[in-house]
Amino acid sequence: MKLKNKNWFWGLFLLFLAVFIIAIQIGSFSEIGTMTIIATALIFAMIITSLIKLQFFGVFVPLAFLYMIFEKPLNLPDISGWLLILVALMLTAGIDMLFPHHRRRHGVFCRNSSKGEELNGNKVYAKTSFSEASKYLHSESLKNGEFNVSFGELNVYFDQAQLDPNGAEVYLDCNFGSMNVFIPRDWKVIDKLQANLGSVEHQHNSTVLAGDAPCLTLSGNVRFGSIEIKYV
Repeated sequence: MKLKNKNWFWGLFLLFLAVFIIAIQIGSFSEIGTMTIIATALIFAMIITSLIKLQFFGVFVPLAFLYMIFEKPLNLPDISGWLLILVALMLTAGIDMLFPHHRRRHGVFCRNSSKGEELNGNKVYAKTSFSEASKYLHSESLKNGEFNVSFGELNVYFDQAQLDPNGAEVYLDCNFGSMNVFIPRDWKVIDKLQANLGSVEHQHNSTVLAGDAPCLTLSGNVRFGSIEIKYV
C-alpha cells in the first residue's frame, strides 16, 4: 500500500511539475522568480500528499496560498488573504462534517463522537469538531485506531486498554485544536508524529520498560494545534 501511495505521489507530482514548467515560459508566468517556483512545487507536493490521504485541510489551505501567489501574474480578482484562509477552513470543516467516515478504506472501524464515550473493539475511531470530548479505550487487543480533532479539544485515554501482542498503530490528526493522549507507563511508544505550524510534546517516561513491553506506534499530523503525549 505504501508503494502504491508513493507511485501516486510521484506520478501526480511530475505531471503538475511538467505543466508548470511549460506554463512559466509563457505569458505573465515568465516574470515568476525561482523562489516562487520552489514554493509552488512544495505546495503542489503538500496538496498531492493530502489528496492521497484524504486530508482536506492540506488541500484547501495550500490552494488559498496558491491563489495569493498567482493573483497578480494571472490577473485574478483581488481577494484578501485572510478571507481566502477563512474560506479554506470553512471548506475543510464542511467536508469533514459531511463525510465523517472518509477513512473507512484504511480498515479502521468508525464510531461517532460524543463526550465521555467509551470505545470498545480492537479497531477504533473518534472525531471531534468544534467541541471538547474524552474517549476511554477498553480494547482487549488493540490493533489500529484513528483520532481526529479540528477546532476543539480531544482527550484519549489508553490506560484501560490492552494492546495486540504484535503492537498497535494509532493515527492522530489535529487541526486548529489540541489533543491529549494518556498512555500507561509500562508501554513502549514509537513517536512518528509530524508538526506543521503546530507542536508535539512528548512527556518523558522515566519507567524502565521490560523487553516484551507492549508497543504503541503513533503517527499523524498537527497543523495549527498541539498534541501532548502523557504517561499515567
